[in-house]
Amino acid sequence: MSDIIQGVGAFVAGGFQAEEAEREAKLAEIQADEIAAAMTADLTETLGNIDLALAASMRDPTSPTAAALRRQTQFTLSRDILTERQNLLSRAAALRRGGKFARTAGTIGLVSGVAGTAEKIAKAAASGGGGGGGG
Repeated sequence: MSDIIQGVGAFVAGGFQAEEAEREAKLAEIQADEIAAAMTADLTETLGNIDLALAASMRDPTSPTAAALRRQTQFTLSRDILTERQNLLSRAAALRRGGKFARTAGTIGLVSGVAGTAEKIAKAAASGGGGGGGG
């Protein structure tokens, strides 16, 4: 009977770990969106600051140099936004895979516990022990 109890314990633990991993994965996805939004706002502010600096220095904001500065800044910061977001989404996917593994391991533990108990009962019955009642 202890095999079944251990199996049930493994099953419950696997389910708990899978649910915890799912919660963490959802949190990572929310963080990815929040960070991307904040970084996009920072990008917009940075581009605005470039325009202000150009205007304050009486430079033409449409000059090739100004355009190149804006373009390079936008490229670099956009790449950073995508990288940060993708890192968090990759973490979410990894957490989900871990949760799936934990759930599977718990199921295997349960099946193993039941099989172990069934094997003991079959051996006892074959040897004439019958498992008796106790008392």
